[in-house]
Amino acid sequence: MSIGKQTHHSQAVLQINAYMCANLTSISPLRAFRDIQCVHVMQENHHDLIKHFLLFFFLILCILQNEVNAIKWDPQGNLLASCSDDMSLKIWSMKQDTWVHDLQAHSKEIYTIKWSPTGPGTHNPNMNLTLASASFDSTVRLWDVERGVCIHTLTKHTEPVYSVAFSPDGKFLASGSFDKCVHIWSTQVSIVVYNFFLFL
Repeated sequence: MSIGKQTHHSQAVLQINAYMCANLTSISPLRAFRDIQCVHVMQENHHDLIKHFLLFFFLILCILQNEVNAIKWDPQGNLLASCSDDMSLKIWSMKQDTWVHDLQAHSKEIYTIKWSPTGPGTHNPNMNLTLASASFDSTVRLWDVERGVCIHTLTKHTEPVYSVAFSPDGKFLASGSFDKCVHIWSTQVSIVVYNFFLFL
């Protein structure tokens, strides 16, 4: 595979997260952008695709059967997570050519994902790395990425969940839904500790 080719998804790419890996510090900053069906990872100063391994990972993502809604690097830049309208959540590693985990638990499309600010190399190294997924099935799931299992299912929303965000210490997770509610969850015991409601 040569530098300069583009990889295409079969449907629209809705979101992308760019991360400067530690071993790429000698390269000028990355610029990532989206169009209807392509993901491009490009150098700041010229329009060439960089590094075979990044291009290869985006080519692998094309095997997803529907829209890829979000792509996010973990805090250390070693794992890449992707979610899709095919209800799949895949974890990729820089150390192998196929996915590490193909996580299937949601019953509808997964709209977005978010890595916790925890685990080795973060400000919260004594807490396990967790991945949150938000779905049109009205749930949020928390995943133990190392074991590839769902550890909590958060079920207070009544409409599709469009957004999730961890607190800086990783102990809380906020989720926002089409039901006009924002819930603040304890990630340790998976209960709601605070609610915000939008009244019109």
